[in-house]
Amino acid sequence: MHDITDAFRKAMREAGIVYSGPLIPDAGKTLYFAQDEAPKHKKNCWYVLYTDGTPAGAFGSYKDDLSVYWCSRDTASLTPEEKREFAQRQEAIKKQRQQEQEQASA
Repeated sequence: MHDITDAFRKAMREAGIVYSGPLIPDAGKTLYFAQDEAPKHKKNCWYVLYTDGTPAGAFGSYKDDLSVYWCSRDTASLTPEEKREFAQRQEAIKKQRQQEQEQASA
């Protein structure tokens, strides 16, 4: 499990999001956090991470208008079935985030 969260954290860092706090995989919802250098009440970054099947997730920053989908494997090496599953997971993450944003603004 640590290998997955370490790889996910590395991808976040490479995209410019620095966060050393805990990552909670398989939470079933989008989790919000403040980057390390930001005040703790400025939770303008988010992530969702799944470890079942081919581990995958997404993360982003509202401040930087950034949204990144992540897969634990090079997507070119995925089988057609794994590519379908990854695409479905991406769509589910997108819909989940949209629903959460709509609820938050209601």
